[in-house]
Amino acid sequence: MAMLNEAGRQFYLAQAGIRLWYARAPLPGAAPSPDFDFSEPEPEAVSPQASVEPAASLRSGNVDRANRLARIQGLMSGEPQPSSGQGVAAEPEAKPGPIQKVPSSKAELPDEITNEAVALAVESEVADARQVLHAHWGFWIGDRVMLVSALNDEASFQLQESLAKNILRALNQPDVKGFRIQWPVFNNTLVPGNDRSGFCRVVADECRGYAGRETVLLGLAPELSGDDRDSLLKVIPGKPFVDFGSSLAALSTDPAGKRELWAQLRDFRGRVR
Repeated sequence: MAMLNEAGRQFYLAQAGIRLWYARAPLPGAAPSPDFDFSEPEPEAVSPQASVEPAASLRSGNVDRANRLARIQGLMSGEPQPSSGQGVAAEPEAKPGPIQKVPSSKAELPDEITNEAVALAVESEVADARQVLHAHWGFWIGDRVMLVSALNDEASFQLQESLAKNILRALNQPDVKGFRIQWPVFNNTLVPGNDRSGFCRVVADECRGYAGRETVLLGLAPELSGDDRDSLLKVIPGKPFVDFGSSLAALSTDPAGKRELWAQLRDFRGRVR
């Protein structure tokens, strides 16, 4: 195989979308570049006998090309192809005949079956979405009381933590330590351990040793109800005596909600002295 000169190499690389560059100065440690040959190849000498073709040869070459093109088009359209020796001839005009219905390659389903399939697919997607647990909970633990609240990512965490500590101080819990858990850990819910049972295991591990405390729950899992919510909240150890519907962020802008919560906490204030 003959080596390409530099002009030919640049042409083929440009057709492939590869841009070339040349260093203006020798690069440190680089091998010396070969002398680039930018000369154009000399045209081959053509004999007069080869350059003059008979008209019959040209016509036969055109017919061969037309035959090949017709065979390719026939293969693509599924129609019978003419043999190589027939050439491209005009097809005889088809005689009108009875109209026959060509069966469709795509199965046609009745509307009720199609609608039912769509409804089942939508229900399946909704069910999968409900199985994914999204939770961001804050835990504040005192000597006798543990407060657990849903956290709002759009509100200041310092504001929510300050309100949680003030509530525990009102319940005679001055020494408070806390942590928070955000779920799911990974955006891909198919990652092992990223499901609801994994969340319950993490909460149980983090809350180990706090089983004897009274618990105050604020705005946890409002999207769940009934046994589904009860089974999720059972992972929190302790003895729940207040299960309030508003979170810390909601209480910070709701004076009426604060009074309602305090009315519930006041009945149990003496129990945690």
